[in-house]
Amino acid sequence: KTLLIRTFNERNTMVFGWFKKEEKKHYDPTNIKITDLRVGFLLDYNLETYEVTDEFEYDWGDDNFTFEFKLVSANETYMLHIEEEDDLKLTLSKPLLVSKISPDVKTYIIQNEQAPNQISLDGITYFQQDESVGYYRNTKDKDSDEFISWVFIADNGKSVIEIEQWGEKEFEA
Repeated sequence: KTLLIRTFNERNTMVFGWFKKEEKKHYDPTNIKITDLRVGFLLDYNLETYEVTDEFEYDWGDDNFTFEFKLVSANETYMLHIEEEDDLKLTLSKPLLVSKISPDVKTYIIQNEQAPNQISLDGITYFQQDESVGYYRNTKDKDSDEFISWVFIADNGKSVIEIEQWGEKEFEA
């Protein structure tokens, strides 16, 4: 699978660029990296072109921030989560119906005020690896929302389910 990142502005600059004053960029246009993504960029992945339509910031405290990008193509929508701590970690995910997860995670968390140690989906068992409280915002906005996140990883180490709780009874996976 290959990855190619382009910016929408770069395409327009090829045709109309000689009439415009060049603006300062936050990245080197000859060496665009995945960490340079912003709204409006185009990303080619698995023979399909995706546009970055939204950018989200996660604030985990202690000056620890991660970013998530909504990638939309004609056929698919993905969320790309980027974490740069010691190593670069990328997680590509799709929204999942919380009701498909066993046990009934919403009821379990509401009753026990914590997530179960393991969950299952489609015959695969996932084990809780992490629980975090953080703040989340669309970078278009100034206001953040507090949430709790639980990360579950399958035995193979490649499949991940993240469950997020927003307020008392709102959940996403």
